[in-house]
Amino acid sequence: MTTTASRTKRKYPSFSFSMHMKRPDGSIQPITVPTVTRPAKKAVTLTLTAEHVQKAIDLRGVGTTTECAMALCSFAHRDSFPHVVNGHIEWTLRRAYVVEKLKGGLPATSVAYDHHESIVLDGKRTSIARLNDSYGGQRRLLAWLKANGPLDVTLRPPPAHQPPRNRVHVKRTGPVKPRGPNGAHGRYARMNTGIAELAA
Repeated sequence: MTTTASRTKRKYPSFSFSMHMKRPDGSIQPITVPTVTRPAKKAVTLTLTAEHVQKAIDLRGVGTTTECAMALCSFAHRDSFPHVVNGHIEWTLRRAYVVEKLKGGLPATSVAYDHHESIVLDGKRTSIARLNDSYGGQRRLLAWLKANGPLDVTLRPPPAHQPPRNRVHVKRTGPVKPRGPNGAHGRYARMNTGIAELAA
């Protein structure tokens, strides 16, 4: 008599894209689109140019997955990726999620990369991701690129998760500063802040 060992179905991590749909009355409705995500296996180097940033400004592409400066740059270098790049890219503060497959016209699977690129502005180091998510930041980034030339941005495979050992729990005293939204929700919040700054 032979027995077959039971197999447990592997659970893949997911990442939700924050996207926008236009209603018939012209207003914008934010929607959340979950994707099955896998970690990248190979580093990719992109070259961000002033043309990418200027096009994003012209398209008013702050905070969008297809028309922000880094989405345009990544799609222009799509042949450098070891997988399909269809144009949707969520560029958070530390991760870039590159959509690989679509389903029904919406992102279905994505590949996760780490990034840590930054530049020095007014004596202070500022991440490209923060500049990418506001109109004022994009204008400052554009001025830097015109003055200094193209910038290489390296996307790396994310580090393997290792659970901490012997963690010491310290009881907090005093007020705790509330944390803001992270990931795609944080990017959406930064985009709205940039729109408010532009309107002012």
